[in-house]
Amino acid sequence: MPDRDDLSLLEETARAAGALALEFQTRDLKHWRKDDRSPVSDADLAVDNLINRALTSARPDYGWLSEESEPDRTKKDRVFVIDPIDGTRAYIAGRDTWTVSLAIIEDHRPIAGVVYNPTRNEMYAASLDAKTTLNGTPVEVSNHSALAGATLAGGEGVYSRASFISNLKPKPVFIGATSMAYRLCLVASGHCDATISLSGKSDWDIAAGLLLVHQAGGHVTDIAGQMMKIGENSRHETVIAANPVLHAAAQNHFEIESAET
Repeated sequence: MPDRDDLSLLEETARAAGALALEFQTRDLKHWRKDDRSPVSDADLAVDNLINRALTSARPDYGWLSEESEPDRTKKDRVFVIDPIDGTRAYIAGRDTWTVSLAIIEDHRPIAGVVYNPTRNEMYAASLDAKTTLNGTPVEVSNHSALAGATLAGGEGVYSRASFISNLKPKPVFIGATSMAYRLCLVASGHCDATISLSGKSDWDIAAGLLLVHQAGGHVTDIAGQMMKIGENSRHETVIAANPVLHAAAQNHFEIESAET
């Protein structure tokens, strides 16, 4: 179980990180592309540095894994898994669907996590011994049971590789969000019924959101139904997050699609 104050530490740090990110948006923001062609900005690096100083000084015996800095290669029982700005494209464009994502993992599973959307002032939080909350109010996944007519987190282009989506009647509704962490939040809170990713995601993209969905009554696995192992700087090629019934229905669609190809 997480320490009693771990979740409070994550929330406090996420708010400070979000405030700094918002401040950078008022400046002449500098941004460029990394070697893998993904975008990064000077705000990503500054926010990462703030989070690192806040968390590692408070918990020096915890490890560190972040998208924007070198990981702590020493073996630690607990590890911070951080995405200082998830959805950098949205952040650079001035949209409101980027987030700060902070998690603590133990034995390769998240035990505490927060995802903070500073623009909308939305703080999602959960731990193994606490249900998911949005700004302190408990939330739950939706009870929609079929992909047809479902509300899916992520723009329609996100689902272009899922060919069966276009054949569903009624067609799903798509809620745009480039931040994978925020897409998982939308599922956890019931604002969306599911999110499906067929492109690779890293540990820091999903660590906090995975716990949020789980503690809101949902399931998160790959399309084969395997649980994610977090904390080895690993890639997760596919992700399905939804309530248990819809999760099973989504998996079934992929099994049928695979059998037909």
